Amino acid sequence: MSEPVTLERDTKNAKIMLGIFAVLTLLFVCGGALVVGAAASQRETDGVNAAMAMTGPACCALSGLMTALLALVALPTKKVAQLVAPIVAGVAGGLLGGGGILFFFAAIWPSL
Repeated sequence: MSEPVTLERDTKNAKIMLGIFAVLTLLFVCGGALVVGAAASQRETDGVNAAMAMTGPACCALSGLMTALLALVALPTKKVAQLVAPIVAGVAGGLLGGGGILFFFAAIWPSL
């Protein structure tokens, strides 16, 4: 009888991307919260501007981190996908998060 074919798990790329996006998440989410808090302590307008500037990078880092974690588990044999998926998801998350916060502060915030 022949032995069953097993696919070799190579998660090195996923672990690298996980580390990169973990550092970016720490930098942009925690650092962004400090920047927004410091700016908002002076004037509300400064806090709004800082929030608009920091939300895109924070969403980029968070969505890239979640995708890197998903790629680590779900794509153990796809080396290129482990590298590309977090980057694509990060860019998409950054654009959606940044666009969402811009829409909120331009269209909804003034009417509150």
